[in-house]
Amino acid sequence: MRLRVLSVFGLASLQDAGRPGFRRFGVPTGGAFDRESHRLANAMLGVPPDSPVVEFALGTMEMEALADGCVAVVGACESVLVDGNDQGGNVRFCFRAGSRLTVTPPKRGLRTFIALPGGVASPQVLESASGAVVEAGTEISSAAQALSLDVLRLARPPASLSPSPLRVVALGDDFGWMGAEYTVGRNIDRVGLRLEGPRPMVEVRSGRSEPSVFGVVQLTEDRSVIVHGPDGPTIGGYRKLGGVVRADLDRLAQLAPGDRVRFVPCTLDEARTAMRAHEKQLGSALAEVAESVYRAG
Repeated sequence: MRLRVLSVFGLASLQDAGRPGFRRFGVPTGGAFDRESHRLANAMLGVPPDSPVVEFALGTMEMEALADGCVAVVGACESVLVDGNDQGGNVRFCFRAGSRLTVTPPKRGLRTFIALPGGVASPQVLESASGAVVEAGTEISSAAQALSLDVLRLARPPASLSPSPLRVVALGDDFGWMGAEYTVGRNIDRVGLRLEGPRPMVEVRSGRSEPSVFGVVQLTEDRSVIVHGPDGPTIGGYRKLGGVVRADLDRLAQLAPGDRVRFVPCTLDEARTAMRAHEKQLGSALAEVAESVYRAG
């Protein structure tokens, strides 16, 4: 099956599991920003969890079906239109050739993931399809033949859409930022999020370049607080305040301009416990989807 993108008002790209193992060459890991929504979207079509999908943020995307097919749409979007008929959100549905699919702006959250049967077919660069731009005129093809499937909905939205403080393992002392409320600014993308709020009065430069990873909380030249995304830098010399725990990284992906966010301290042991709980919750959600797929056919 194939879809032609008619318009994109926002940011859209192909994403999969990313490029682990290439950071020593200065290549960010990349991959789906919200890994939970990515895996759930693929699960609804019964394809491998790390298969390529379309990751879309910020606005509206319209596509035309060039053949009969089906998709799964999971994440922030609560309304997908097929020829004007609302299918809802977090849903799998089929359509006919010639249909127009419209992914509408979310009311909460930021990113939506669109999965196709067998995953999105795309050439790989450094063992990944991540980063391929999706824009008006792009044709998106499935890697497997589309089947006629019943409508299937998630029992509940992804946990990444739940608002709560971000747990952080701090590096050094608390300089007034931990526990303070920040607002997500308009200057955000997959590289990072710039936050508006208290500016810690500490030395901005660390004195040496050192590795950086997805989730690092760092200061800019003017002491603004930023949080690195999956396409963020691999090294840098600005002051790092801490790192968001892995269990909370998916929620970073769903922070939209104007959202309020607060950081709370977390120890390494607590971070490991949180990650185990997160993996258990995601495993249960994926198993639930797999059972629903089996029942629905």
